[in-house]
Amino acid sequence: MYFLRQSTSVTVQMGPFLDKTTGVDLEVGLGTALDNATTGLRLTKNGAALVDRNDATVPAYTAMGLYTVVLDATDTGTLGTLKMIFEEAATCLPVWMDFMVMPANVWDSLFGADLLDVNVTQWLGTAVITPTLAGLPKVDIDRVNGAAEDIATKTQQGTAQADLNTITGVDGVTLATAQALYAPSKAGDAMALTAAAVDDIWDEPMVGHGTADTSGLVMNEWQDGGRLDAILDARMAEASITTAGGAVSTVTTTTTATNLTNAPTNGDLTATMKASVNTEVDNALNVTTYAEPVKGTPLATTTLVDKIGYLYKVLRNKKTSTASLINIYNDDTTTIDHQRAISDDATTYTEGEIADGPP
Repeated sequence: MYFLRQSTSVTVQMGPFLDKTTGVDLEVGLGTALDNATTGLRLTKNGAALVDRNDATVPAYTAMGLYTVVLDATDTGTLGTLKMIFEEAATCLPVWMDFMVMPANVWDSLFGADLLDVNVTQWLGTAVITPTLAGLPKVDIDRVNGAAEDIATKTQQGTAQADLNTITGVDGVTLATAQALYAPSKAGDAMALTAAAVDDIWDEPMVGHGTADTSGLVMNEWQDGGRLDAILDARMAEASITTAGGAVSTVTTTTTATNLTNAPTNGDLTATMKASVNTEVDNALNVTTYAEPVKGTPLATTTLVDKIGYLYKVLRNKKTSTASLINIYNDDTTTIDHQRAISDDATTYTEGEIADGPP
């Protein structure tokens, strides 16, 4: 059964239409027969007598023995069941479709974007009170949690609110200056404390004030016997520190560190330090090896390592020359890393700056 929206035109697929002899062959040419005014498609609404389809659109064959049939607003105008049937014994087997025509609001709520109408008309068989403002129910509270309840009237609530305003002010936050028992001693939110109250705060025992990231924890750690106080006392008691009156006056010894044994008392290095420096320099000159400079034009400003490297490269590596170029090769003796342009005009022989080799 299919659901239709009341008084709304709709196109449905009816079929399949099968040959009356074979029962499997599809009937593809029934458009005119289906549209016949007296023998074509017939409708019955809520079991009433069969009537002609009101829409005049000729059914059209689509595929698989199916035909598109248009029902107009008159055909779908009656709520309830709707049966559409076609019978032509000489051609095909009977074919019918059953529909349920429902109110537009219900159809739109089920298959569209509308909402079902759920207006409240009665409570336990008794009509609800007519609301004073449309869209808002009129509610009279008689019982709470199943029991009769005495709820303050509007007047009583107003009186209670006025009393509260006397204490807190109309904002419900600031203490009202009109109430002597609660008025602060000066304007603003702060209240002046007596000297005794301040003393009570500063004399509060630190035990128990240990919440992380609070001033109370820091003060607790520094009090006499606290964790930080114990660490400081231990450091001040070390033999390497001389204290007078709680202050560090002299550091008598220093912990020996690598290459700082017998640290000098003036600006010069000790013999041990100088020996260490000489060892490092000797290693840099006589032990550490350096790769030859890479292919390209040497920079005018570069490191001493590169400058020495270029000199050694020119002295050691393979070189070739033509009438206009000197080629300096890579260690592989194949790649030209650098080139120097040369010329001779029979008076002056000229060598240009070394530049990058060919790509």
